[in-house]
Amino acid sequence: MTPLTDLDAQFVQLMDDNGLEHKPDAKHAHGLWLECPGCHNHRILVWFANPLSPPPVDETHSPPGRWTRSGTTLGDLTLAPSILIIQPCGWHGWVRDGKVINC
Repeated sequence: MTPLTDLDAQFVQLMDDNGLEHKPDAKHAHGLWLECPGCHNHRILVWFANPLSPPPVDETHSPPGRWTRSGTTLGDLTLAPSILIIQPCGWHGWVRDGKVINC
């Protein structure tokens, strides 16, 4: 198990100009931006299915899936379902209680 903080995880909000703004917690974030737990060679953007405010509509950032979030800090964040990164590394795992667990 790896803590999210060890993967430089950050809560982010998608802005109208397609940029990402860092947020201190998940309350006003649209997703989580973190280093890949599998290979550590790229970053992953995980979009929340249940943000408090919807992100701007943008095809550039349209995710293949969205994850249901519980918790509001990096220490208590849980996401469902599991995350599968098909390309480039094939990592598959869970985020539970602020930690990443490999499948």
